[in-house]
Amino acid sequence: MNILIIGIVFLVFLIFGVILYLLFGSSVSKKTTNKSQIQNIMQAQRSNGSLSKAEMKANKLDKVLLTAEKKVITSGTMTIEKKLRYARWKMPPIVFRVLQVVISLVAVFMANIFFDWPIICFTIFTGPIVMNFLVGLAMNRRFKAFDKDYPSFLLNVVSMLRIGMNVVTAIQSAAEGLNPDSLVREEVTLMLDRLKLGVSEDKSIGAFGEDINHPEIELFVQAVILSRRLGGNLSDTLDRLSQQVRKRQFFRSSAEAAVSLQRGSIWVILGIMVALEGYILITSPDLIMTAIHDDFGWLVWQGAVVTIFIGILWVRQVTKIKV
Repeated sequence: MNILIIGIVFLVFLIFGVILYLLFGSSVSKKTTNKSQIQNIMQAQRSNGSLSKAEMKANKLDKVLLTAEKKVITSGTMTIEKKLRYARWKMPPIVFRVLQVVISLVAVFMANIFFDWPIICFTIFTGPIVMNFLVGLAMNRRFKAFDKDYPSFLLNVVSMLRIGMNVVTAIQSAAEGLNPDSLVREEVTLMLDRLKLGVSEDKSIGAFGEDINHPEIELFVQAVILSRRLGGNLSDTLDRLSQQVRKRQFFRSSAEAAVSLQRGSIWVILGIMVALEGYILITSPDLIMTAIHDDFGWLVWQGAVVTIFIGILWVRQVTKIKV
């Protein structure tokens, strides 16, 4: 039994180590990964000139398959593949599922030692809850980091275009005015690196912000690509886009403020409940301890705790507002 407990504890630490690496360590090798991807694209482009007809047909088939795969990834449904991509977690979806199952099994095993069936049943869903919360946290962190500088970046691009700069130079100059650790500047730098290595402009611009779950990135990319192909007044288009982004930011902050009030009231009520239970435990401990030591009373306590946690999760899901 002791060996089994030691193994479970080791497994728990291993899981949390993997999670911490995904949250904080994966960004360390981000630039190296991006450069290797760019170099692979470059080698593929340079080798196209010496391909035979059969190889050209095979490449066309590969492009069709890649296009179909991209349509699946960029569809409206938020799949696990898209979540992992937006969170910058370098793991296949099967590993994500395995971590969910392992966390649930560990939670069920630990709950089986100390608790009864109400909490044991609830801990079955611990793995999906924990992993979805962590991947959502990583996605939201990248979204906020990008959204913070995105409107000012668009306005800077508009200003550079109106003084006569071309599109790429305007984007570069606008990004240089941002903080060195800005995510927008990082994405622009990656786009410029692609251009310097010989990747086509459409692919380089089209890959801008492809791993960030932001609704206005695609509008910016399409506006730039279409303006380079068909012409038009890009500065006015980006000006309207920057106004839309600022309006969304305002609505989002207003909605979050309203939702925060509701969430805060839930935590206040929960705190009052805990304080009352603590007061009763101090003044009349028999009322609490008798219920805990009784088999049915202990089940009622566990059911109450599970109900509270389900209520908190439900409130979080209901108050998730996307603007």
